[in-house]
Amino acid sequence: MTRRSRLRAVLRGNRSLWLLVVFAIAIATHAETIQYWFVATDTLPLIETSRVQSLSGVAELFTQPLMAGTDFVDTALFYRPVSSLSYTLEYAVWGLSPTGYHLTNLLLHGIATVLAAVTVAEITRRPAVGYLGAVLFAIHPLTAGVVPPIARRQDVLLTGFVLGALLLFVRSRRTNSRRLLAGALGAYAAALGTKEPAVALPGVIFVWLVLYRGTGEWRSTLRRAVTGTAPFVAVTVAYALVRLVVLGGVGGYRASAASGPGLSILFVPLKYLRWVFQPTDVVESVLTALPRSVLLVALLGGAAIGLTLVRYTRRRGLDIVGLVALVVAGIAFEGMLGAHLLAPAIKTVLPFGPNESAIAIGYLVDSLFIVGCVAGLLAAIRGCQAVDSSIRTHLVFFASWSVIVPGLLLATGAGIGDPLRIDDQIQTGYLCLVPAMAALSLLGLTAAEAVVAAIRSRTVRVDTTVVLLVLTVSLLLPLIVTSPLVVSNGDWNAAGQLNQQLLTGIDDELDGTAADTPVRLLDPPTTGSDDPPHTTSVKRLQSYSFEAWFELQEPPQNREVELVGHHELRPPYDRLSLEATRENGTIVVRAATPE
Repeated sequence: MTRRSRLRAVLRGNRSLWLLVVFAIAIATHAETIQYWFVATDTLPLIETSRVQSLSGVAELFTQPLMAGTDFVDTALFYRPVSSLSYTLEYAVWGLSPTGYHLTNLLLHGIATVLAAVTVAEITRRPAVGYLGAVLFAIHPLTAGVVPPIARRQDVLLTGFVLGALLLFVRSRRTNSRRLLAGALGAYAAALGTKEPAVALPGVIFVWLVLYRGTGEWRSTLRRAVTGTAPFVAVTVAYALVRLVVLGGVGGYRASAASGPGLSILFVPLKYLRWVFQPTDVVESVLTALPRSVLLVALLGGAAIGLTLVRYTRRRGLDIVGLVALVVAGIAFEGMLGAHLLAPAIKTVLPFGPNESAIAIGYLVDSLFIVGCVAGLLAAIRGCQAVDSSIRTHLVFFASWSVIVPGLLLATGAGIGDPLRIDDQIQTGYLCLVPAMAALSLLGLTAAEAVVAAIRSRTVRVDTTVVLLVLTVSLLLPLIVTSPLVVSNGDWNAAGQLNQQLLTGIDDELDGTAADTPVRLLDPPTTGSDDPPHTTSVKRLQSYSFEAWFELQEPPQNREVELVGHHELRPPYDRLSLEATRENGTIVVRAATPE
């Protein structure tokens, strides 16, 4: 029995134990969120609009847009009844206890991580790839912008349903089980009712059917792929019809709120690459810490090394795709160093202000690092004997899965937010983490096994396998060192503390006033942080957030809230003082912070 066979036997024989370890790591990564209060703009409105008094109220969730009856529908129209139903169930259990809602998000993240492990292992038939990929997914820095805010539950639910549907479908095809296929269709329908990116699943399934076709002609393969995808297309059509009826149209962000076409669309590929591979500014931070003389030597030396590699690999028979990828990698790495060194000059020609220019240059540096690593991986794959045809098939599938969702957004020009803000709409990338981390796990384990075997046989040398391992580690290391499991980021906790201080303080000020008296809040505070950029995207409460809070009180208060201005407040938040006065039938609440 080979070493790989023994490893697979151990992993398969202890499957439950390994899945428990994976689940525990996912829980440990965000365990501190249990103590957070309500955070994110939409959390309270989602809870308030999802409450029901009877079973007929549950049915109504499926006949109305998300957060119906709030000002949110003036910004966007979404049909997400399954997400709303989750808040219905939670409110029935937890009421207004934030601990319960955070516990649900935490458990759902753990379940999604376990499903990622099982699904990837089922597709690749390599349990180690599934377990490692799931752990990387669980601790990814991007999850810090998804798991702590209760309002982003739909992205965790979406990922769980999509993974469940894909897992059941793959098993149904391999076992010819109609029951599993029915389960896959049910999970897909639930995913559609959770969030819109679920419509990418039929495309993922079509690619799987084409790539894992076995023997047979391409014409028959495509016919089987179309036939196999047809039930999912039918579910999609049925969902689209219901959505059209409920929303009175396609829905989505209003023209004034959407990111829309134009410059934003050009940033979709780069923004997704950064979300998946470099959501923090760790690479730029490292370059900033190095002396300019070191960077100049690296720039000149890198050019010489790159030319030497191109000549060497041409003589070794690297194909044209590998050569092009190698050249692209070299240009990207050289461009990264050059952009960082020439940053002061570049800022003078960019059509942005000083802060936006600095952000744009950091964006460019990190993006070029990712492009260089990915292109280098492609070149190494083309020349690495350890990467056989089955591994390449897996990689093509994971790559296709990774680009289908951003491809849909590129076609619609929606859902990416501010193109220069990496944290804006970052939750959209949660689903794409699974295939990306699976691909890196597959490459890393394949290269590591080959290198270990070469060391054991004393035949190790610097070749494409070593390069493959180095580049994979280069992409993974920044993700690991900035993971929420390693770096504690208190932005969400600070936001929760401020929200609690502000909302409960306003309640005290309004005590004894009529429940329908309108409120004008002057200069409400927002959180301030000295931490480096993270992936949290904390946003201040909106007027409909306050209105939902009042509706959730006992007895309910039907107050209209107007917000005027805002100011930044840093901890401790007990310095916040509120003063209420009455002006022309409106209660005016002034928020002040003593120096």
